[in-house]
Amino acid sequence: MSHKYGIPGPVTGNSSMGASLVHDDMGSLSALVSEIFRQRGISTFSFSPAELMKEGTPEYSEPLRYLEKGVVPIMYGDVYLAGDRYEIYSGDRIMLDLCKTGIFTRSVFLTDVDGIYDKDPRKFSDAKLLPKIEGKIEFTRREGDVTGGMALKYASMNEIKKYVREVYLMNGNYPERMAQIGTSGFLGTVMN
Repeated sequence: MSHKYGIPGPVTGNSSMGASLVHDDMGSLSALVSEIFRQRGISTFSFSPAELMKEGTPEYSEPLRYLEKGVVPIMYGDVYLAGDRYEIYSGDRIMLDLCKTGIFTRSVFLTDVDGIYDKDPRKFSDAKLLPKIEGKIEFTRREGDVTGGMALKYASMNEIKKYVREVYLMNGNYPERMAQIGTSGFLGTVMN
């Protein structure tokens, strides 16, 4: 949607409308994710990149303060104002930033597919899930995807792997599968 409104790009009437829509959509998604956690007895608090940006750089002290108190910070990619432009700070970049702090041992990416495949499962019915990543993988970019899609997730996973023991990618439409992380029954892709 952001691409349709010229985001990232200069502030205009059109991009401001798009920023409003994207920000509201991401806030709604965050509320849904928080509700899933609360249903399982886990307290959460949501943070948007727009709230975390200090002179173009995200500041994570507030979410980490909540984490220290036992409250799970929910952070997500979103649009934010940078001078006279709207920019996007992706959830992938947030995860990389947080893993660089050295306080996490695992990173879990939630997507709308079960993991990384040998080819696009939306286009090829014979696509095979790659349960474990070893070596380099090439990706094609999807039209209109300003966040980088699976290629950026894979690149982020590779970078994050420098800071944590394991990096997982799984389908977030099935939150019950999170209990399988680290087991032989895990459905998704792991890089360790």
